[in-house]
Amino acid sequence: MARLIAVLCILLGLCTPAHARERIVEIAGLTVHEWPPAVQHYERAPVVLFSHGLHGCGNQSTDLMEALSVKGYWVFAPDHADARCRGGATFSAPTAEIPAPPVPEPFADQSATDETSATAEDTQKVNRPARWTSATYRTRRDDLITLLDALRADPERQEQLDFTRIALAGHSLGGYTVLGMAGGWADWKEGWNSDGIRAVLTYAPYVAPFLRGGEDQKGGDIAGITLPVMYQAGARDNLVTTPLIREDTGIYAQTTAPKYLVVLKDAGHFAWTDINSRQHDRILRYSTAFLDHYLMGITAPTLTQGGKTLNRFAYESELGKTEPKAANTGGLIAGGKSGGTSTIRSGSWRDRESKFGGGNGGVIINDSRTRRAAENPVEESPEAPQSAD
Repeated sequence: MARLIAVLCILLGLCTPAHARERIVEIAGLTVHEWPPAVQHYERAPVVLFSHGLHGCGNQSTDLMEALSVKGYWVFAPDHADARCRGGATFSAPTAEIPAPPVPEPFADQSATDETSATAEDTQKVNRPARWTSATYRTRRDDLITLLDALRADPERQEQLDFTRIALAGHSLGGYTVLGMAGGWADWKEGWNSDGIRAVLTYAPYVAPFLRGGEDQKGGDIAGITLPVMYQAGARDNLVTTPLIREDTGIYAQTTAPKYLVVLKDAGHFAWTDINSRQHDRILRYSTAFLDHYLMGITAPTLTQGGKTLNRFAYESELGKTEPKAANTGGLIAGGKSGGTSTIRSGSWRDRESKFGGGNGGVIINDSRTRRAAENPVEESPEAPQSAD
């Protein structure tokens, strides 16, 4: 009966299939996924430019992008050159025929030539974060600039889009991309029109290159970002989360206010994609509160409130700030020995992710077990660590 009702619903036009509003268009030579707003709070819609993760694609996070469009945002997500969905493939679950990709070499952090965790060939190939410079993945930045320039030059888009209300968003390497554009790499801010960009929303962003810097320069300038930034991360994604939350020396600590940190309990690296939708309600709660405040001028209490579903929560902005705390207090945040925070205000893959080896939920980057696990993902288990793309 339920199936019959669903079929009749679609046939009669009373409902639409999931993701029906997604469009795939060609803009300035880029394949772009876009989600027009379901509602418009203004004559022209605020804009979100989304950068996908390494070997992801523009529609890797369709659930989240569509949900943002339902809130009134016009979302654009280009396929970068590394996108696996080029040629018609989709961001879908690994199978025997299409195994999960191995750990991307650029993300590896192999020290010296430790043969117990990497082969000599791995060690020769590895491109450590400490060696990244502003030239690393710069073409991703160029893609977003090309897209934005093309949208601004289109008379039809000029009538649809509010170019004074723009947010940059990205997952994993996409987070690295938008942080670099916002000033993480100083020279990434040069040579393009950044007017109208009001906020940066990052999902499990790869921040290690900004933290550790490059060989020929002292790294990026994360403190040079003056836009409001929200970092979202997962407690089971040490590759990303540890450099973010490290006390005093972590990326969050180095970031200039306004800034927000949301670390989700039991979330791995792919929690922000269609691989695993279990965390999406929480992700959207904080994402929309952040974007609504800085793009629409609507402030929700969520933006200054933690909760028991978070491992860590912090913010410092015009709305107030949090203070460091060594232990969990009242369930608002999870402190722990690495330093928590407590607020001073009151206030499409489904249910499956790739797993990588590592004790204490850590990530062993070049270990052979990691590569085998990447090629042979296992089913979700409550204690299994979740990892990077």
